[in-house]
Amino acid sequence: MENHDLRTRDVVVIGAGLTGLTTAFYARKRGRDVEIVEQADRIGGQIRTHRVGDFIFESGPNTGVVSCPEVAELFNDLCPHCELEPARASSKRRLIWKDGRFHPLPSGIGSALTTPLFTWNDKLRILGEPWRRKGTDSDES
Repeated sequence: MENHDLRTRDVVVIGAGLTGLTTAFYARKRGRDVEIVEQADRIGGQIRTHRVGDFIFESGPNTGVVSCPEVAELFNDLCPHCELEPARASSKRRLIWKDGRFHPLPSGIGSALTTPLFTWNDKLRILGEPWRRKGTDSDES
């Protein structure tokens, strides 16, 4: 990190992952003087794009959901500096690497109960979901 006096900034963002970069972007958009502090030698946090031959794949915590209004707004705000590259329809089958091999991402109750990706505790919670009381947080899915 370069020698900056962080006390002179309006906003100091710790971490240059997706959340930190988005926070810094909107703070700058509102005219704030922003400094981002990142421990790693690259930005993006857990998210990475890998290109191997003709294949492109992502690694990180999860995939993005553009149907969320905030995510769509972020992409609109970043245009033309950032380009959305949606997955092809043929890419609906998602795979997770665990224990040395790929496993299909569950797409329904049957595959959720038989997958090795979830613990038995997770599977019991999935079965109990229809009877769980609805939360009061408007941001909760």
